[in-house]
Amino acid sequence: MPAAEFARRIRAESAQTESRYAFFLGSGASVSSGVPAAGALVKDHWLPRLRDLSEPSRSDIDTWARETFPDYDPSVPAASYGDVLNRLFRTSSQRQGEIERLCDGKFPYFGYAVLARL
Repeated sequence: MPAAEFARRIRAESAQTESRYAFFLGSGASVSSGVPAAGALVKDHWLPRLRDLSEPSRSDIDTWARETFPDYDPSVPAASYGDVLNRLFRTSSQRQGEIERLCDGKFPYFGYAVLARL
């Protein structure tokens, strides 16, 4: 979707409802706010938790992850963000809770300020 259309849709939606938005930008924009980057979330946080829930006796995270997620590439863990997130957090409320936990007490920096001005 072109950026201009995205901005118009957000404006139209927010004018019609009391919607609130949270933007997760790529390229590590959240890191300056203290939120781990997508790759770090997948590799260092979510995959170990998921492995511990499903097969705690397994020790090699990368091998287990490739078996569990056929498209998983340990050199680009962020590419599996959606798959891992959805598998670990089964419901939308669980996913929302994880995002809130990650953002709790964090202050949005420059990238978010720019989007908010749209």
